[in-house]
Amino acid sequence: MTPTRHLRPWLGVLCAALLLGGCGFRRDGFDFGRMVLFSAVAGQIVRNGQPVAGATVTRHANFHGEEHTDSTVTDAHGNFRFGTMKTFTLLFQVLPSEPVVPQNIIVAADGSTQKIWSHVKRGYEDNNELWFHIFHLETPNEYLRVDAQTDPIRVVCTLGAEPKLVGDIWGTCDFIGNDGQSAKMVPFTPPSY
Repeated sequence: MTPTRHLRPWLGVLCAALLLGGCGFRRDGFDFGRMVLFSAVAGQIVRNGQPVAGATVTRHANFHGEEHTDSTVTDAHGNFRFGTMKTFTLLFQVLPSEPVVPQNIIVAADGSTQKIWSHVKRGYEDNNELWFHIFHLETPNEYLRVDAQTDPIRVVCTLGAEPKLVGDIWGTCDFIGNDGQSAKMVPFTPPSY
């Protein structure tokens, strides 16, 4: 018996996974093969309540050791916008793995830099940065989310502010809800696939 005989069935599965990885076909509303590394984010950079124009905003996500980065410059009103950062692969949807995508947003303005967003994304869905699993013995399956399920996620980030924890996101950003006001934490049930 040759060693390759045992590998043949697995080679077929691996080849199919790699070939279909870029196809992104849909199944039951889930975009199979599409993995969101960082949801779309739009916001404003301010310092002492005033917009910061011309700041370089850089977004980072690390997917299994591969660094994904994009960058933009704030406009005259301190506004910036990023689209959805994604990758396509079927391999990590076929093989068991836990989603772990470290994320950072860093702003460079007036000769200094500040990290305004630091988070570890635990899923590949849009906007699940805003979902938080609360661990309590009394309610082991309680979830909260920032009530800002907008597309893109809307934020106002303050340079020079002391970082704070909002859910699982560490930084200087306040989330803006659908009503244009500061978002609140609300209970919810995450989707199941």
